[in-house]
Amino acid sequence: MVKPGHALALLALAFTFMGCSDGGSGPPRVPAGSGGTGGGDGGTPAPKLVFVSSTEYTPAFDTLDAADAICQKLAVDAGLAGSYRAWLSDASGSPSMRFEHSTGPYELVSGTNVAESWAALTSKPLAVSIDRTELDEEATLSFEVWTGTHPNGTASDQHCEGWTASGKASIGDARELGSGWTELGFSGSCSGFRRLYCFEQ
Repeated sequence: MVKPGHALALLALAFTFMGCSDGGSGPPRVPAGSGGTGGGDGGTPAPKLVFVSSTEYTPAFDTLDAADAICQKLAVDAGLAGSYRAWLSDASGSPSMRFEHSTGPYELVSGTNVAESWAALTSKPLAVSIDRTELDEEATLSFEVWTGTHPNGTASDQHCEGWTASGKASIGDARELGSGWTELGFSGSCSGFRRLYCFEQ
């Protein structure tokens, strides 16, 4: 028979173990794409994933929505949760208009930090280059990316005439950390194949 005093002690001990059942590691990180916030940190937004497409495309997207659908399919096929849009602009829209301006960090699929926030993404050099794909594989052989977008996320005036594969477009290089990641010092012909940047929203 357990004495009353001992029963209270055992009950307190049980609550202690319940509170430490995860080894004291704290609350789990909210997965990117869950639409939640990081736990226990005052509501810091969960990281947003960013990748460069594993496939190259001609710029005959016609609409930004069609390019977004490419990014979304790549993410789904790679098992990534969340909603994704292409870092692409035309006369009707741009990342500065179409993207969520997250106050949380942007990360590669590997979890490596790219930028601390939307403000940092669009005003400072990247912490690491966006040269890894949705499969967390390093892009090789080709690094040029269709963008039509200035470093601040607004539209350039060169976007393959609305992504109809005509004319020229502003392009980026997935190896670059400075403004060249989205806008090199020259425009690319719209007759070729290049990658897309995809950002989680």
